[in-house]
Amino acid sequence: IEDGNIISSVVIYPNPTTGVTSISCDNVIRTDVYNNIGQLISTFTNTSIIDLTKFPSGQYIFRIVLPNSIVIRKIIKQ
Repeated sequence: IEDGNIISSVVIYPNPTTGVTSISCDNVIRTDVYNNIGQLISTFTNTSIIDLTKFPSGQYIFRIVLPNSIVIRKIIKQ
């Protein structure tokens, strides 16, 4: 059973970003980062800080794995 309160409270900031972003959730197991055509480009484990500085500007999709949920969020890198 998913906790809707946890899912709706997960926020990525700043968005848009120039590089480093934070996820507003303490229990992040893994974050998969996909480009705008759906290719997995990076995976971050056990962190709520995501560094996109080495990637080009554009739209990215974060697949955030939590203990009992998976949350999808879009982010813009300028």
